[in-house]
Amino acid sequence: MTKKNEVTATTKKELAMPEGGWNDGDFEAKDLLVPMICVAQGQSDIVKQGKAKPNDIYETVNKTVLGDAKTPVNFVPLKYFKTWVHCELVKGTPEFRSVEPYTIANSTRYAYEEDRQGVMWRNYEVLNFYVVLEKELKEGTAFPYLLSFRSSNKKKGRPLINHMARARALNPPQPLCSMTFALSSVLTP
Repeated sequence: MTKKNEVTATTKKELAMPEGGWNDGDFEAKDLLVPMICVAQGQSDIVKQGKAKPNDIYETVNKTVLGDAKTPVNFVPLKYFKTWVHCELVKGTPEFRSVEPYTIANSTRYAYEEDRQGVMWRNYEVLNFYVVLEKELKEGTAFPYLLSFRSSNKKKGRPLINHMARARALNPPQPLCSMTFALSSVLTP
């Protein structure tokens, strides 16, 4: 009797994935790289690299364009906090040096611009929100992003704080995440 080897085609089957984690290592929140939501500026690296156009709204980790002036980014705010961002002025240009939590104790400590032992510094009061994108919520892939408002854009973040204050005043109080907001960019000369 002769033995024959036969190879036959089978239909493609999906790999069965176990539910839950795979015990693939522990991490802490500080280990995560939370993407920031930014607006591309004309001279920014993402525009120079051709990954975005000026005024596009993008995230900083994968450099993915999320929206623009015509396509707003819908998001749900989860948490609010304030920080001070300290920049040293080098040849008139602010260069990031540090971030400090904003507290009642330091709320009046810094001037917008100040001389510290002959070195000029600029201090920004920043409104920060952890948000999730509405699109990702619907897809079941939501991951937090950081949306910050500082300098001349700080007033654009105040409607979120107003919403938070009004939601807290309701009976019963509502959480910050009780409303969806839209973020779009506006090109100004």
